[in-house]
Amino acid sequence: MGTTKITRQDFLRDRQGREFSDVLEDPAAPFDTVIEFFNRRDQQHRMEESETLYRKAPLAAVVRDLESLPGIQGFLSTSDAQQRRRFEQSVAILVRMVMERLGWQVVPHTKTIR
Repeated sequence: MGTTKITRQDFLRDRQGREFSDVLEDPAAPFDTVIEFFNRRDQQHRMEESETLYRKAPLAAVVRDLESLPGIQGFLSTSDAQQRRRFEQSVAILVRMVMERLGWQVVPHTKTIR
């Protein structure tokens, strides 16, 4: 299992990330803390294990640790619903970027039609 590093510039160059520049530029949003969190080897390792061992979404393995960080916890408890939603969406994009760089591919979900 390798590790990767995502920067603010990488995020802004991403096809989805560029649509969330408002989150990166929001001084109240602790996005640098999020980037630092997901650039850590131990978090990336846990996310990969979540996929391979438990067949759960990568974020499921680390969400409690992420939300327990003081800056994140404070932002989530004080921001408005739209600001919080955009922040959460940007976190999901960052997770996708990390996992793709670790060699994972996004597989779209399809509904079963009866």
